[in-house]
Amino acid sequence: MVDCRKCSELQIISRIDLPGDLQAAIQRAREHLEKEILSLVDEYPHQGVLPFTMLPPEGGWGDVVHYLFECTSCGRQFELFAETYHGSGGTWKPVSSS
Repeated sequence: MVDCRKCSELQIISRIDLPGDLQAAIQRAREHLEKEILSLVDEYPHQGVLPFTMLPPEGGWGDVVHYLFECTSCGRQFELFAETYHGSGGTWKPVSSS
């Protein structure tokens, strides 16, 4: 796939091991949504998961944080996933392109 100028900085896999890592990933996703670089693929991705717009950035997340985003330019999708209940962590990663 040809690199996209809009989402190229997001095309890395970032491990989420600590609450601060998840806070940073949520903030980064919010900033890119506000800049219209990303859009949400589904505001209500899974039963029991808060809509991303209601997700508190400072903590108090549900047992699972799982959202899909899409680059508004190239269609590449990105996944934000973290399992918070057991503390097994998660990732931010590119997952596909349209």
